[in-house]
Amino acid sequence: MRNLLLSLSLAFPLATWGQRPELIVPVGHSWGITSVAFSPPCPDGGDCPFGNGKYVLTGGGDGIATLWSTESGKQLQSFEGHLNGVSSVAFSPDGSQVLTGSWDGTAKLWDFQSGKEIRPFERYAYASTDFSTNHSQRITAVAFSPNGDSLLTSFNNDTTVVWDVDSGEPVRVFKGNPTTLCSSKKQELTKGSGYSAILRKTPSGDTLQTLSGHSSSISAAAFSPDEAYVLTGSKDHTAILWEIRSGKKAHIFNGHSAEVTAVAFSSDGNYALTGSSDNTAILWDARSGRRIRTLKGHTDVVLHLEFSPDGRYLLVFSMNVEGESAWSKNKATIWDMYSGQRLSTLILDEVAQYSYPPIDAAFSPDGQRVLIGSRHVATLWDIHSGAQIYSLDSIQANVTAVAFSEDGKYALTGGKNALRLWDAQSGVAIRRFEGVSSKITAVAFSRDGKYALSGGDKAIILWDVSSGLPVRPFDGVQSEVTSLAFSPDGQYAVSGHKITPVNKDGGFFKNRNRPAAGDEKAAILWQINSGKEVRSFKREATRFTDVAFSPDGNYLLTGYTDDTNKESPEYTASLWDRQTGRLACSSPDFTGQVFRGAFSPDGKYLIAGNWTNTIKVWDLRKGEELARLNSLDSTDWVVTTPAGLFDASPGAMELMHYVVKDAGEWETIELNQLKERYYEPGLLQKLLGYSDEPARRVDGLDTVALYPIVSLKLDSQSNQLQIDLIPRNGGLGKVSVFLNGKELIEDHNPQHGFGRQGKISLDPIRLEDYARYFLQDSLNTISVRAYNEGGWLISPAHTLAYRPGFARAKRAPGDNPSPSPSFSFQPVRDPALYAIIVGTANYAGDKLDLKFPGKDAAAMAQAIQQAGGQLFEDRVHVRLFTTDTTDRSMHPTRANIKAAFDDFKRQANAEDILLVYLSGHGVTYGDADRAQFYYLTQDISSENLSDEAVRRTRTLSTDTLTKWINDIPAQKQVMILDACNSGKVVEALETGTKNLNSSQIRALDRMKDRTGMYVLAGSAADKVSYEA
Repeated sequence: MRNLLLSLSLAFPLATWGQRPELIVPVGHSWGITSVAFSPPCPDGGDCPFGNGKYVLTGGGDGIATLWSTESGKQLQSFEGHLNGVSSVAFSPDGSQVLTGSWDGTAKLWDFQSGKEIRPFERYAYASTDFSTNHSQRITAVAFSPNGDSLLTSFNNDTTVVWDVDSGEPVRVFKGNPTTLCSSKKQELTKGSGYSAILRKTPSGDTLQTLSGHSSSISAAAFSPDEAYVLTGSKDHTAILWEIRSGKKAHIFNGHSAEVTAVAFSSDGNYALTGSSDNTAILWDARSGRRIRTLKGHTDVVLHLEFSPDGRYLLVFSMNVEGESAWSKNKATIWDMYSGQRLSTLILDEVAQYSYPPIDAAFSPDGQRVLIGSRHVATLWDIHSGAQIYSLDSIQANVTAVAFSEDGKYALTGGKNALRLWDAQSGVAIRRFEGVSSKITAVAFSRDGKYALSGGDKAIILWDVSSGLPVRPFDGVQSEVTSLAFSPDGQYAVSGHKITPVNKDGGFFKNRNRPAAGDEKAAILWQINSGKEVRSFKREATRFTDVAFSPDGNYLLTGYTDDTNKESPEYTASLWDRQTGRLACSSPDFTGQVFRGAFSPDGKYLIAGNWTNTIKVWDLRKGEELARLNSLDSTDWVVTTPAGLFDASPGAMELMHYVVKDAGEWETIELNQLKERYYEPGLLQKLLGYSDEPARRVDGLDTVALYPIVSLKLDSQSNQLQIDLIPRNGGLGKVSVFLNGKELIEDHNPQHGFGRQGKISLDPIRLEDYARYFLQDSLNTISVRAYNEGGWLISPAHTLAYRPGFARAKRAPGDNPSPSPSFSFQPVRDPALYAIIVGTANYAGDKLDLKFPGKDAAAMAQAIQQAGGQLFEDRVHVRLFTTDTTDRSMHPTRANIKAAFDDFKRQANAEDILLVYLSGHGVTYGDADRAQFYYLTQDISSENLSDEAVRRTRTLSTDTLTKWINDIPAQKQVMILDACNSGKVVEALETGTKNLNSSQIRALDRMKDRTGMYVLAGSAADKVSYEA
């Protein structure tokens, strides 16, 4: 273990995410937006990578500054490093650098491109600290000088410091006007009486206007670049644009649900940006007052982490910090570590007593229930259903500590002057421990259940559980106990403490010039038998929030809080050697705003959560970060790895995207464009060893071969589409054309490769050649996407709206289409339903034979015919193919199935509906990245698909199905796939295994994207589906 910890401490500082496409999980800000800024104009009005308002920078109370694209509204990059909220942000005049100021008293200069910190400005961060009140000054505003050589930081004690950018040294310190909201060379806006603001002329101070209109105090203001307008933000949730000359309101911006804390103008004055403590920023058209887009995050704050005893489930307390009632928005999320997915969410604020955050929690030993303590109540929950089982009655004070006995029969709760034992099955109180005279802040059961520990103000007591009587107090407890834990062998206990910061000689911390916290013991190791102290653990903190033993008992994990500044608490986790009392690991990845930490029961992994709602999993054997878990809201989640792999809920994937830098600018790449490379279903369970299928390697994507730049031109007179390309480093690949999300032309680019340069014009596309595929008398969406030469990266969809200027020729079903479209008016006909139903139970030989697919297919065909007739009358066309018949024309051969697709291709129109149902065996074959799913037809005798001729004549691949489906004009399409996984499933049917593996999911996902159809993959739990 000692060697393991050495590798851990060495590996963390060197860990890197690599120069690869960066996956952006749009968590936004978790503690409100405090400041906003537009990127500056380019010099001489030209074009540049940084400017012309292409980007928006927001600062948040979560200590992070975030960069956004004004065009797409997507999150691009984060600047992380402050230990408290970012109060102000600014771009350098040339846009190449970013400046942030924080409530932690420091300012930081960042490189715009890399996101790396250049230097801090912190000499005055604690120079004005009042040590009698433990209050240090906070930065409230930052700004660059016009030439970018100097910068200013303003503090909340009315001090402003001028710094030299290159050296990081202060140049001048002076006082300012605390009532000033914003100022320019000609005028300034100051707070007036009530909720008004006064506009004054500078430097004379003459009053120009009094602006009255807000219903609460003004919290932010900014002048437009031409100084003709001023924008104010208020606690009344609104922002008002004022015309300076008249003093009248030009626009009122309504859209936030909490205080507007920051406002800004674009460099040309055409756009306004407002930031709010509701965690959103809104971009507005300053001329019309119209909302353009909202930049939004979905993050809560992680307050507590807890593993179930078997390590399968992880409990995560989180708190939504939006608005004034934030403390009542609490929830607990249960993650299933075996499946890697979120199991359930306990919405605690639906319980009336949960008006404050949960204080403590404990799993039952069987891992099926969790006991949560909060103000006035302790409640037991079912982790699978998320339902409350019962609450423990007769609790009059805060429940500040809870614990289960090892056998799960009993629960222990501590509160004000009370320590109680409960029957965990019925919720009935068994006894009250006598002699408790102060608030209980921590409790713990020994493994054998015979003893319990309670901690409070300067007291730790060992109790006999059976009698409820004290055994002994621990000697020399000097401060309030915040956490307790027994060692696995029951011989030792560890306690975490709240300590009082001391400044005996005006000295400073060694780290970051912080005021010293004194020599008090923050965590103490005790011997149970004697109640004596073994050793103590000291740390620059004021309160240990959590303590835990590693499963072997040799190491301690402590989570602690430094809240010397009540307005700027900081949270960190540390790992200690129990025998020596030394800090075993202290590295950048282990520190920062880590609020809670926990060991996995087997001791292999360390879990830590922070204010940004990110849960990090470390592999203690390898000494490296294994994964990150993000809970975006009550339903959506994301798991990522340092290598770039990810797994996520469908809702989360709709929000995620990639960014790469090209020629100094960010290129936003939609998630689906790199999804085939990085998407790994069941990722967490594979990483933790709960799956037989290993996680894929994704080496070789350190650089991105970008697709060409695409431009479109539509000639509505000639009904022709012109596509132009400009190659980039990825060369030229295929160019696909889509109509209403369905692939119309797979490849319109005949020349692939790297040899062509400059602008390339492809042959015009005659849209009337595809008249049958257009919705008549409706707007259709034409989309074009271009691939790189390798075919693995595809551009975002470039779209045009198009209403056909032609009509389809009238013809009877089954007639050949007219060689040219008819331009006479034609009413839109009612839609028809086309269904191809296939069930294969009897294969060549008897190795693959199944019992039910033929019967399932026949039942599906009958149901479609009956139900469809009520909606489509006589316009229902069903073709059934099954081995449960002697009619050879109905047998599920490749030729018969293709003939049905060809027949529907001749009959169907865009308004129609296509249903494809496949029941039988399916096999995945091919390399992982390009593997295809193959449906096995009746002529095949083995799941071995190594023979290309067999694949071509006796299977239906996803590529084949994609082409056949795309040839049918019907715009609404559904595929139901009720096929077993592979040959292994045939051998393991008795186990009921029928989950699709990762390669099959990716193959079906590619088909869905190309056809625009819905794909339903069967994994039902009924007897027939499982062939039991």
